[in-house]
Amino acid sequence: ITAANRIIEMDENTDDAFALSFINRYAQDYDIIIVSIASCEDTYGLVGKDFFDNLKQDSVFINISRWNVIDEDALIDQIKKGKFRGVALDVMKTEPLDENNCLWDLDGLYITPHNSFISDKIHTRMFKVILDGLLTFKEGQWHEDFINCNRAKSHLPISFTTYKYAEGTRARNPCCSKI
Repeated sequence: ITAANRIIEMDENTDDAFALSFINRYAQDYDIIIVSIASCEDTYGLVGKDFFDNLKQDSVFINISRWNVIDEDALIDQIKKGKFRGVALDVMKTEPLDENNCLWDLDGLYITPHNSFISDKIHTRMFKVILDGLLTFKEGQWHEDFINCNRAKSHLPISFTTYKYAEGTRARNPCCSKI
């Protein structure tokens, strides 16, 4: 698992990390791409034509971030050209999708209803997040679940998660090092 972040930082869940500015360069290294990036000025249009052009043929692309992180027209173009083994979108530019939207007719595209937060535990989770945030804020700290892209010394948890299941090893990116 490799993460691309604004701040190059690794944890026990990642094997490698690189700066978001390198995503187009390393796009061809991965078979499965999962985008889970916060929407802010720095990430608007981050995943666009150059990124999709650089992806491997028959890769899998999953977007669970926000619609404005992805250039939806560039993605649709690549789906129509047969670039992907499969694509899953949890969020689209227009929601709910009109019944005549071309996304419904694209082969290999899976659309989810953008409601992953819903469960029988939603109220308990929401209460815990709000309470933890308030208690942390009261202590003069910034809670990890709250994102502010304009914060000067941001420890922004933006992630761009990629998985590689092909055989062989990948050389460590020159732009990062283990912490």
